[in-house]
Amino acid sequence: MPRFFRRAGLILAVVLTMLPGADLGARDRASADNQTFENIYSQGKAVFYKTLAKLAQDAPLSEHDRGLLVLAEEKFPGLYEYLMHFYYYLRNFVEENASFRADFLESAKVMAQELVESIQDIPSPPGRSVLSSLLTAAGYGATEFIPSFRYILKAMEPRTKAQWAWQILETRKVHKLSGGEGMTLAVIDSGIDPTIREIRGRISGTKNFLASSRPLAKKGRYPYDWTGHGTFVTCLAYQVAPKARLLIVKVANPPQKSGISFSRWTAYRFAAGILWAARNGADVINLSYASIWDIPAFRDACKFCWDRNIVLVAAAGNALNENDKDLYYYPAAYPTTIAVGGVEYNNGILEAWEKSARGNYLDVLAPSTGFWVQFPSYLNLKVPPLQTLGNSLAAPIVSGAAALILSAMDKETRQKLRAEPGKLVETVRDILRSTAANQKLGFEFPNAVSGYGLIDILKAVEKARTLAR
Repeated sequence: MPRFFRRAGLILAVVLTMLPGADLGARDRASADNQTFENIYSQGKAVFYKTLAKLAQDAPLSEHDRGLLVLAEEKFPGLYEYLMHFYYYLRNFVEENASFRADFLESAKVMAQELVESIQDIPSPPGRSVLSSLLTAAGYGATEFIPSFRYILKAMEPRTKAQWAWQILETRKVHKLSGGEGMTLAVIDSGIDPTIREIRGRISGTKNFLASSRPLAKKGRYPYDWTGHGTFVTCLAYQVAPKARLLIVKVANPPQKSGISFSRWTAYRFAAGILWAARNGADVINLSYASIWDIPAFRDACKFCWDRNIVLVAAAGNALNENDKDLYYYPAAYPTTIAVGGVEYNNGILEAWEKSARGNYLDVLAPSTGFWVQFPSYLNLKVPPLQTLGNSLAAPIVSGAAALILSAMDKETRQKLRAEPGKLVETVRDILRSTAANQKLGFEFPNAVSGYGLIDILKAVEKARTLAR
């Protein structure tokens, strides 16, 4: 079409919207809805800070901390937006038809009450105020700089592609059958380095819960990774399922590793991340995180995924002390998740990793030691990539395997299994368990140390392909 006619058509469309009687109802309604929300959001802010100031009078705080909390609106002006960014998901976002207006003011009040109540949950290190420790535990004030990039795009480090794990798991053979096509895998972690060429090309959506934003905001600060954890976890998942789309959800950052103990607010961020991923198309969710605390919000978020047949893969804890091995680690210990422990490879022998948590909730094991991992280039580490270990590495391998299994299934089979809550998740669990190899680890039967054994991705994908036959 000639440029003149295209321009004339555009002008005509604009003029028509200006004529008397033009239908502007949709635009007016949207504007009114936004204005209503802004009013309610502002009211919620007033309720939050007013409740904080009132409750601070009797809170177990020093006079200095009490004074700060009384003046929280002045001293911590972004606290309301930051907390509400993820807290709203927990109270009002689980129901299918939830809206901002439903119980918003009540949410603001309860959020303030919980913040003050949780003061007693946070033991403060010597020389640090209780209030400061609480805010750090909640993630407030986390690093959100824009990195100084050394590269615009950079290929994944060659050493990360030549791992003992890929040989043991025969990923080259697997990828001839399935690459995770059509599946979306969400990584709930510390963000991502966007300069890695292979990863950048697979990212279909991001969310940053450590940056203040309005709840349900489509846009926000990019989830740059300042720890490296989220980047190498994502890279491992990608290497197992290279054709899957990726959702990157940031819920953690360096301040959460500053010696401040776990709190309910930590669980709230992770739970909100799970819910966001579930609402934004995730078929599989990876959670390379473990805590000994069973928080109801965390449990409910996992059940939310199970009900909707979203596969949630969770790492069992790293038991650095012998007494920690038999502890229950969440969310891996929830029956709605697939629990993953670790395997090590020494002198040609495969064994359950000695530091891996154990328990009757373990489903399968995956490689977890001796990995060369990809760290963000802008962290300016002297010798990237680095070698590391932990069940954080085992979980994304199983998450990738779950994406391959789902992709290998016949579409009609997936749809049929999704018709019943949890049926698809349990089918994936059964495939992983029934094809895993305990004998390779020296066990004959499922047990608390190795679960059902080392995953066999090739057999699992082959079994998934035959379900409809």
